[in-house]
Amino acid sequence: MGVKGQLTIDEILEKDLDNFSLIDVRSPGEFLEDHIPNAINIPLLDNEERKEIGIIYKNEGPDKAKLRGVEIVSPKLPEFIKTIHKVYQLKKPVVIYCWRGGLRSEASVTFARLAGISVSKLVGGYKSFRKFVSEYFINIDENIKFITLFGPTCSGKTEILKCISQKGYPVINFEECARHKGSAFGHIGEDGYPFITQKKFESEIFYSMYNNKSNLYFVEGESKKIGKVTIPNSLFDKIKSAYKIYIDADINFRVNFAIETYKPQLYEKEILNSLQNIKRYLEKKTFENLTSFLNQKNFEAFTKEIMINYYDPLYKNGIKENFDYQIKLSNIEGTANELIKLYKEINNFHSVA
Repeated sequence: MGVKGQLTIDEILEKDLDNFSLIDVRSPGEFLEDHIPNAINIPLLDNEERKEIGIIYKNEGPDKAKLRGVEIVSPKLPEFIKTIHKVYQLKKPVVIYCWRGGLRSEASVTFARLAGISVSKLVGGYKSFRKFVSEYFINIDENIKFITLFGPTCSGKTEILKCISQKGYPVINFEECARHKGSAFGHIGEDGYPFITQKKFESEIFYSMYNNKSNLYFVEGESKKIGKVTIPNSLFDKIKSAYKIYIDADINFRVNFAIETYKPQLYEKEILNSLQNIKRYLEKKTFENLTSFLNQKNFEAFTKEIMINYYDPLYKNGIKENFDYQIKLSNIEGTANELIKLYKEINNFHSVA
């Protein structure tokens, strides 16, 4: 298909990731931890098999480990090659990679070629992609700037960002990448949260920026730590020096938005557990009220109480920003349109400058 036998990550990124079919032959556990965006997992070894080979390698040496690997892989080969062939039929150049471009990818490429399937190997494997992403953030383009949305809890900032993105404007949604809503209850209802890692978080941020290829992005004003991941230093520094916009939403909107977003009727136990985690920050009466409202399934009263007596004071004490603009929230789409108009003005200013 016109692709040479080996490719570097730089060559693939230059020609566009979406133009390739990337096959990750590492174990499912390795793939889950992080992988190159858009790659599919066709593992040579499952998690237990990989663990077994690792133990043999450590205790008996590489030759014994390779022999055991052949025993494990041999029965799988027909199905393995058949699956690669299905990917090949998508008519995109197929590139296979493992951890660092070693034995697993080399063997997979050999098997595929013996079956008449034209494939390439990624030089340096996943490790080369990880190195690229790390260096990307360390040496981030100084021309990249942000428009950062601030506002109290549940003022619709994340939904506004999603709306802006759907309209075709560049957004980095940190909370979506972190699988966490950025609050004490932020992990609730996020199916991907148990599996998010720092590496995967950074890969998804990179992919957002890689796809948009812009010098001006919308983001939400976040703490540096979101759930169990951390925004890279270079990005966080830029966010602090961004154009800062305050979204002003009234309490009734925020309460309704929180109930719609967090769906407390489905997650009462999880909410109660999270409430226990922040008990030490709450006045005794506030904690008692919150527990009572939750037991009564009075989610509106619970949400209003926790916003007024926990989140709002916390936000006001923590906010040290001088805002460049303030927007009164009308509705999600209307506010998104206002911000897009502002984006165009800022972008034009930078283009002229």
